Amino acid sequence: KTERFPDGSSLLNRRMPVIRDHNGPLFLCAAPCGRISRRTLFHRHRRFEPLATAQRYHADKHSMRKILHIIDSVNERAGSISSWLLLALIVVILWEVIARYVFNAPITWGFNSFRLISGALIVFGWAYAQRYNSHIRVDILYTRLSPRKKALVDVIGTGLLFLPLFGTFIGLAGRSVFRAYLFYMTHGQGSIPTNLLYLTIILIGLCLFFLQFLARFVRDFHTLSKGETQ
Repeated sequence: KTERFPDGSSLLNRRMPVIRDHNGPLFLCAAPCGRISRRTLFHRHRRFEPLATAQRYHADKHSMRKILHIIDSVNERAGSISSWLLLALIVVILWEVIARYVFNAPITWGFNSFRLISGALIVFGWAYAQRYNSHIRVDILYTRLSPRKKALVDVIGTGLLFLPLFGTFIGLAGRSVFRAYLFYMTHGQGSIPTNLLYLTIILIGLCLFFLQFLARFVRDFHTLSKGETQ
């Protein structure tokens, strides 16, 4: 029988032996304290340790899978937004061409809208492509490797090259956004400047791309260590 109590004093008053696990669960023996030795209690506790360890492992594994699923869902939504932005970009370019060359009245917001939409389309597409591992790669030996060896190559490449590099990019983009925001709060009047919106979109896209690559890194590391795919 297994129960959880904040304090074991009430159980001790009933003269029932209590064996406390490292994370808090209490394993109760059926025999009274006067009929069981410390050595027997120790061996019974040793038999419960693998079960408790397995339970903690499965709980951590479930939590990790939930986090990875959340990252995948967010980037899936980002890919859907990116597909609709492509349609909006076509409409903006078509309207700009017609207004400039047919009516001889170019619109002032055409270039800024094109810049914002195309930037969001590209950076959101990064994370969506990484979600399905569909970025273009040129390789000779990678496709012939086993899943475990592929995971080893991906773990080394991601840990040594991608994570430090894009971590630096995110830091630089965040600094640029912060400076643009301070300039707008100090000198800006009226609507939010296009440059601040553009830099914010780039920062969000980099963060989504970094998270998706981190999720891929966790899956590859699990494949490398356990031989299982998530």
